[in-house]
Amino acid sequence: MFDLNLPYQVKEYLENLYEEATAAGRAFRRMGLPRREARLRAWAEADLWGGFASAYARAAVAAYEGSDPRAAFLKGLETKAARRELQRLIRELGG
Repeated sequence: MFDLNLPYQVKEYLENLYEEATAAGRAFRRMGLPRREARLRAWAEADLWGGFASAYARAAVAAYEGSDPRAAFLKGLETKAARRELQRLIRELGG
């Protein structure tokens, strides 16, 4: 899904994280949450993902709003915290 030069297990982890984030965003929309509450819930859930919190929250909010969650997720991966978490994940899962 993501055209990143990463080990298979790391890509798999990121794809699962992306799918979970977009599912959460779509669920918030189906629940009829106001935009502010959807954003707050997305960030609250994102805190569980450590360095990938920004990527998760951005993708969830984009899915809620009907914009491009993939682009939002990739933008979230550009943060310093996400880069550190990605390096840790590569060391841990292989690479």
